[in-house]
Amino acid sequence: MPKAMVVETYPGRAVIMTEECEFKEIKTTRPLQVGEEIEYNRSDIFVNRRATIALAWAASFILFFLLIYSVTGRLMTGRLYACIGLDINPSLELSVDRGLQVVEARSFNQDGDRIIAAVKPKGQELGTVLAAVVRQSKTAGYLRQSGNVIGIGLSMYSEPEKSAELLARIDRDLEQELAANRSQAKIYYFTIDKKTREQAIKEKVSPVRYLLRQKAREQGLSLQQKDVSLHNPSVERIARKTATKIRVQEQDSSVRVKKGKQNHTTQKKPLTRGEQPLILKKESLEKSKGLRRNAIENFTKRASQNMEPGRPRLIKKNAQD
Repeated sequence: MPKAMVVETYPGRAVIMTEECEFKEIKTTRPLQVGEEIEYNRSDIFVNRRATIALAWAASFILFFLLIYSVTGRLMTGRLYACIGLDINPSLELSVDRGLQVVEARSFNQDGDRIIAAVKPKGQELGTVLAAVVRQSKTAGYLRQSGNVIGIGLSMYSEPEKSAELLARIDRDLEQELAANRSQAKIYYFTIDKKTREQAIKEKVSPVRYLLRQKAREQGLSLQQKDVSLHNPSVERIARKTATKIRVQEQDSSVRVKKGKQNHTTQKKPLTRGEQPLILKKESLEKSKGLRRNAIENFTKRASQNMEPGRPRLIKKNAQD
């Protein structure tokens, strides 16, 4: 018996697609499900019915759009969305799709090779990979308790208007994992255009370091690529001017975020009990003045009563004096 796939169902009948990709309407004796593969008798086919043709066209459109949706979904899932570069001492880059799943990971030095081999980022969610990179870097000794400087580069290949949102998400993930591993770090974030990033890849250099070297050249500084490090004071000054955002983790675990011209935000030191300011209300001040005025008047009155004519004006303290 010939086989076919059910594409539409109705009471007592169904539209099927045969193995020759032809649409037929057949009589049914039991409930069928769309997508079900069945065997049918040719004698069950309705012949020369206009409804069959109309249903066949409708079914073909449905199948067409389902196919397009399925293919487009797979393409969008694996499509390059953004590239995130990390420079700790291990230098590496993570490429993600729109769902922020890592589709590719590359390193730019041997330390980066070791981290990628240990973490195995491909197929994992970006936040999970960032956390694993921080943990592995701490375990391997690339991250210390303090004095760390990290460079993060972001190149958007789709939806560039969402770069700030993605940077904020990366920042949050890194901050949480650094705190969990008891490490403080100064983090510089850079947005890097596709052309600059691709030129860096061509030269097998970290996009972050490539960008900083270009900025150094613009300022008249000639640096070898091996000298481009965020621990180099000259390079860090350039990074401070170039960075999209800077996060500084202080020793007390509080965090300052500096944007634009890097205005420092500070917290006021709370006063101790002995340092509490004295605040007097207006009514209290007036009352105090009134009490002093009354005291002076009473004192003057008592003094005048104790005075005797012709004698020095001495005030008698009491009857016994």
